Amino acid sequence: MPITNREGYVMKIAICDDEKSGRLSIRRLLSETKEAHEITEFSDGESLLLSAYLEYDLIFLDVSMKRMSGMEVAKAIRIRQQECRQDIWGSFPLLVFITGYREHMADAFSVHAFGYLVKPIRKSDFFRVYEQAGKEYGKRNGKNSRVLLIKQGSEVRKVQTDEILYVESEKRKNIVHMQGEEIVYYGSIGELEKELPDDFFRIHKGYLINMRYIEKYDRSQLWVRGGDCLLISKYRYADFVNAFIHYLR
Repeated sequence: MPITNREGYVMKIAICDDEKSGRLSIRRLLSETKEAHEITEFSDGESLLLSAYLEYDLIFLDVSMKRMSGMEVAKAIRIRQQECRQDIWGSFPLLVFITGYREHMADAFSVHAFGYLVKPIRKSDFFRVYEQAGKEYGKRNGKNSRVLLIKQGSEVRKVQTDEILYVESEKRKNIVHMQGEEIVYYGSIGELEKELPDDFFRIHKGYLINMRYIEKYDRSQLWVRGGDCLLISKYRYADFVNAFIHYLR
């Protein structure tokens, strides 16, 4: 089955390597997944940066290209994302470095690389990284999303769960926080928790958080996209960390 969301989108992949054999190697490994992709090859970093590179879902970047290194390309991509006010942590395109030297692995994390593959690439390593990327792609395109029906008076509102940032509850009043909108209705947050997918976690008796939108956290609070700060119950902290790590995988 292709990695597509329910609307039929296909993963867009770029391969950037100044050696044709390197590009062919990645293309062959992708073909072995038996899944559909839209693949574009680039023989140098400059060409990639002249393309609509922010539209790719996954970019395989060779570190040791002769003219512009993969690390320089990655830094340019991240700078552009910051200029566009895009999130960097866990953002798309996912960057996977191809390197012949393990010492480059530390540098990969400085530009929030999704993963790295060491030459010669082992199939098991490639498929591990690819599978993880496929899961992230599914989250991005709503494969895990469900439709939530919210009753407000005599009306019923249909909401995609992947559009919910978090839910706040106080005395049976639930406030569904979305980007640029809040939906208020009365009900049990415990019942709502049962209806939501695994992307959500109850960090406090009064908060259900969509882990997709977590920006950062410490032992007592976390920040979601948009800047809201929410309390984490000390009794739920350890379970939250485990759930979030599992989500990121």
